Amino acid sequence: MRQDYFVDNNGVAIHFVVLHQPTTNNTQIPWIMIPGMGNSANEIIEDLRDSFPVYQIHINLRGRGKSDSPDTGYTLNDQVSDIDAVVNKLGLQQFYLYGHSVGSSIAPTLCACTRKRQLWQWAIMLLSILHLIKAGHQEPYKTKTLT
Repeated sequence: MRQDYFVDNNGVAIHFVVLHQPTTNNTQIPWIMIPGMGNSANEIIEDLRDSFPVYQIHINLRGRGKSDSPDTGYTLNDQVSDIDAVVNKLGLQQFYLYGHSVGSSIAPTLCACTRKRQLWQWAIMLLSILHLIKAGHQEPYKTKTLT
C-alpha cells in the first residue's frame, strides 16, 4: 500500500512516499531510498515496488517530484536535512539507506551527521540492488553502527 506524506523542513515542503509499512508491531526496519540528482522517488518506486516488498520510504528531495523547489538551499547539508526531517517526523531510530547515483554520496553525510540513532548504511550506485535481490541477497550489509 502506498501512502504519500509531506514534512516541513524550515519552510520547504518535502514529499515522501511510504510503501509496505507494517500495520502492527512495527519492528521491521525501513529502507530509506534517496534518489539521484535527476530522479524523483516515483522512478525508484516503479523499479522496486514489486521486486523488493519490504518497508520502504522514498524521499523526494527539494526540487524533485512533489517537494517544493526553493530558489536557494540545494547544498549537500540542505539535502541531508530533508532526509533528517523525514526521519524525525516518522520517529525512526533505525533504518537502512539506499542511495541511487548522487544519492549514494548523500547517504554517508547523513551517517556522519546522525550520531543519536543507530543506523546502517547501504549506499548503492544505480539500481544494482535489483541484481542482488534476484541473486537472493535480500539482507542489507551492516557497515557501521553509530551511537
